[in-house]
Amino acid sequence: MAVLTACGGGGGGGEDPPPVHTVTASVTGDGSITAAGLDLNCPGDCSADAPENTNVSLTATPAPHSTFGGWDSGPCAGSSDPECSFFLLADQAVSASFTPIMFTVEVSVSGSGSVASDDGNLDCGTVCAAAWQEGSAVTLLATPDQYHEFVAWSGGPCDGETNPQCSIVVSGDETITATFAPAMYTVTAAVTGSGSVTSDIPGIDCGLDCEEMWQEGTAVTLSATPDQYHEFVAWSGGSCDGETNPQCSIMVSGDETITANFAPIMYTVTAAVTGSGSVTSDISGIDCGLDCDEEWQEGTAVTLSATPDQYHEFVAWSGGSCDGDTNPQCSIVVSGDEVIRAEFQPILHTVTLAVVGPTEAGAVTGDAGGLSCPGSCSADLPEGSTLTLTANEVLGWQFTSWSGGPCDGSVDETCVLPVDGPLAVTANYVPVMYTVTAAVTGPGSVASDIPGIDCGLDCDEIWQEGTPVTLSAMPDQYHEFVAWSGGPCDGSVDETCV
Repeated sequence: MAVLTACGGGGGGGEDPPPVHTVTASVTGDGSITAAGLDLNCPGDCSADAPENTNVSLTATPAPHSTFGGWDSGPCAGSSDPECSFFLLADQAVSASFTPIMFTVEVSVSGSGSVASDDGNLDCGTVCAAAWQEGSAVTLLATPDQYHEFVAWSGGPCDGETNPQCSIVVSGDETITATFAPAMYTVTAAVTGSGSVTSDIPGIDCGLDCEEMWQEGTAVTLSATPDQYHEFVAWSGGSCDGETNPQCSIMVSGDETITANFAPIMYTVTAAVTGSGSVTSDISGIDCGLDCDEEWQEGTAVTLSATPDQYHEFVAWSGGSCDGDTNPQCSIVVSGDEVIRAEFQPILHTVTLAVVGPTEAGAVTGDAGGLSCPGSCSADLPEGSTLTLTANEVLGWQFTSWSGGPCDGSVDETCVLPVDGPLAVTANYVPVMYTVTAAVTGPGSVASDIPGIDCGLDCDEIWQEGTPVTLSAMPDQYHEFVAWSGGPCDGSVDETCV
């Protein structure tokens, strides 16, 4: 405070007033200088006049978040006391300095990542520190390295927070740690059907161990292996959804469940029939005639049985696993599509025909098998069929009876035979015999061209019906043949009678 006192009486010539001096203030930093009783508030009004010998009292006041650094010039230069008093004896220039209140924020990084401040003052990969003025609003941003994730802050105002942005107002020294960890995701394998899934790196062996945590970015190949008699169908879910390649290669980028779908390997076994018969399987599936094919799983043991119809027999299998086998039981282990044919044929029996008597072909004929005996005297005929034999009229022969077989002893010219096994049948004939008698009227003789008649001496002979005979009339000396009388040559004048 400056106190100004006036001396002496009024009137007349008194003493001169004291001279006036100027106080000029300046500020470095963030603060102000004021003078009690003077119109000085710097920055702003930074100079004021006062009479000489005025007691000037200055006050240095720091702004918030700053501190008084000291007087730099003027009567109080070098003093750190914010109060400065002096008597004004001349113009005075006074300066005061202020400095920000600074605090250090130290950041450390645990794991793989970095921390930077939003104002660029701090960019830390391991351990670093930066100073800020008290009251500064700072945001720290934690950035994980590839395939890592931010875990949490520890220490300082953000202790325990999991938000990668840590916003603080600087109020003191701080030590803050950003913790990073590998980004881990769970890959779960699942199986539908019969098979397993394994990974090319340790972790998954499903059946037994079907899930594993791997770091983000890990390359993993899952392999689907079907059990015996099964096949891999496709993947469902996850990165390989819909793929049919049993190798599923992924780059871990998140939790995922990948299912390997397996199915039984199925093959079609088709039964076929040639001839009259049927084929059945010992397990449900084939009953052919009616149902001739079936799908079975690979590895299934199946026995096919060939059953002939009445009067038929199984011959052999053709095609497939039993090709050429003659056993009516065909046992297979299913390993692929196949067609297996059962061959049936009629049961044939040999009918043998003999003829006693005629030698001409066709004496006895049958209505089946092309029988015409003598000639074709045997035939193979199907069991269950009927054969009718006919003993035909043959010149010179008389049918008498059948011998052998069902018609044994029958004298009927027709024999009906049911074919139920091998048969041997004989048709019995006897010759039809006639007597030819030659007679001579007058001197002469008659002789036959075959042995039998030499008449005069032997004038009759018995021959079989149909035997060709030529009779020759031979007159004695001095006589002549006149004619034949009687018989087939009656009236003929030819000396030869056939």
